[in-house]
Amino acid sequence: MFLRILRRRRVLAVSLACLLGALAGRPSAQVELKIDSATDGSTVLLQLGFDLGETGAVVLTPAAGTSVAVKELRVYVDKHPTLPGNATLDGFVKLWDNANKVGGVLAPGTPVYTSPLLAFTPGALSSWDVSGQGLVMNGPFTVGFQLVSSGQPGSLTNPTLVTDNDGCQAAFNWAQLVNGSWVSTCAVGFSGDLVIRALVQPLATGSFNNLGHGLAGGFAPTLTGSGSLAAGAGFSLAFAGLPPFTSGMLFIGLSQLNAPFKGGILVPQPVLQLMLPTLSGSLTLNQAMPGGLPSGTKIYLHFWAPDAGAPAGVCATNALELVTP
Repeated sequence: MFLRILRRRRVLAVSLACLLGALAGRPSAQVELKIDSATDGSTVLLQLGFDLGETGAVVLTPAAGTSVAVKELRVYVDKHPTLPGNATLDGFVKLWDNANKVGGVLAPGTPVYTSPLLAFTPGALSSWDVSGQGLVMNGPFTVGFQLVSSGQPGSLTNPTLVTDNDGCQAAFNWAQLVNGSWVSTCAVGFSGDLVIRALVQPLATGSFNNLGHGLAGGFAPTLTGSGSLAAGAGFSLAFAGLPPFTSGMLFIGLSQLNAPFKGGILVPQPVLQLMLPTLSGSLTLNQAMPGGLPSGTKIYLHFWAPDAGAPAGVCATNALELVTP
């Protein structure tokens, strides 16, 4: 499927300089996520043999515990100077909101974003603005380039994607074949990382604060939160140690009541009550924080469930305070 040509040149010599100049005026909090080490003047590999319709992709990972808003998708493509063809390499940039694997092979499913058909200039790091798409990533995600026209028929023709030249990281470099299956580019002979990047804006995540006031009986349940509380971002609530195969009540409030209740203390001033199953003793709820909440909004959660071993027949998790960034 792939044939590699080693070619020495000043990678990104003009385009990267222009790009860095443009970035100078951007907020300093924006960062470029990448797995490659290509810089001005480094050696790169041109990857021959991508069939039309195939996609090269990389897995990008935000800083631990950070959600990011994706602003730009960036791809470096090039051609061998002796091969004829179009002045551009036409294709799509795609974004998947995960890096899921099945049997060790990337399986991200359906893209959450696909660009219009774009014409990429060979020999340049091309950027596509996606800042208006509302793309928020809460963990590792996948960015790819799908070639649809190179000016040459069939495979083993014009080079398309470019890699660096200092080793291929198997967990992060992938190709999706025309039949939809994924393969590791390292496994098929690539010796470098694909130059596919994303410019992102890290988002403040808010905080999850344990307020205590758990009530144990025969069970000692707990409630924890993780993820981002930024508008549009995703977070999780994890209930553990619950009495199994029953139902309990999640009290939700916007202020603290801290009133005696069933032998313990009910922390929220309830504005909403949700009946939830305890399943086999653990439960995870995945939620998305709605927009429009002011920074510093506080939400209080406290879960209570039947427990014959507790003084008043119910046990409770600790109360959890959610504070929006």
